[in-house]
Amino acid sequence: MVLDWNSPQGRRRKGRPSITWRRSILSDLNAVGISWDEAKERAQDRNVWRRTVEALCSSWSAPESEGVGQEEDKDPDIDNNEVSTVSKPKIKPDKPVEVFWRLGVVPYYLNPNTYDSLVSRRVKSVMNYLESTTCVKFSELAGEPDEAISWLNFDNPNRARKCVYQPKVKYSGEILLVLGFDCLKWRQILQIILRGLGLRFEVSHPRRDDYVRIIWDNIQPEYRELFRIDHAGKDRPQYAMDYDPLSVLHFHDRAFSRNGQATIMPLVPELQIRPSEMLSQMDMAKIELIFHRECNRRSVGEIVDTCQTQE
Repeated sequence: MVLDWNSPQGRRRKGRPSITWRRSILSDLNAVGISWDEAKERAQDRNVWRRTVEALCSSWSAPESEGVGQEEDKDPDIDNNEVSTVSKPKIKPDKPVEVFWRLGVVPYYLNPNTYDSLVSRRVKSVMNYLESTTCVKFSELAGEPDEAISWLNFDNPNRARKCVYQPKVKYSGEILLVLGFDCLKWRQILQIILRGLGLRFEVSHPRRDDYVRIIWDNIQPEYRELFRIDHAGKDRPQYAMDYDPLSVLHFHDRAFSRNGQATIMPLVPELQIRPSEMLSQMDMAKIELIFHRECNRRSVGEIVDTCQTQE
């Protein structure tokens, strides 16, 4: 939780601002007689927090609010390397997608020469659903961005027909998502977008073998990679959650079968593998774990903008 973030100890690097986001907020809270712990308690109730923010707004003057939340006034208490807007993205080809989207906003471009208006509407329908159920926001681009940022590029340069579930992450920051022409169902698009955002398929969960057994001989060879446990990424935020057989990113029990037989068998009695058509409750919690820091930054910026508008 950002409010409880404990900054690394040691001397502040030369050139970094001495007034951090936390210190500025503490100053504003003190101005209205509210402690840090009381602020956290008030934040649990939306109506109480709204009244608190209004009180904070009335206590702010223009010089105090100037520059708050601006990009160049970065908080040294937060690892800014996770923000995707950098001069040289640390995204390399053929590496697992591990991207932090600045302010929880995902820029994207859908090639109109590849996909028609029907596909475009379906993709935007999925994005609208994600925006309504999570803190993630999508921002459509007019074309390839000039700056080095992480962005989703929906295209199909090789005219693929099957589902392509592995995003192609380019060094420039582009994340190519291929929607195969026979892979345009609403749930399939949702899965591919979630993969682009950095989530993994549930069968790659490090604790998967406690719940199910993979029948490797029944899986089509070209799809076996999707079933491998993500040992290298065992510390990913989403793996802090338990294995979820109801996840929209879970395969059904005969997924990618080469002979019509099961590819996934439950080991736990009465465990039913019933992947959801929508986000499960644990899916939403995993997205929150990945995006909450940047979404909180955006929320703080929106509060500042609201207060400046009221001045």
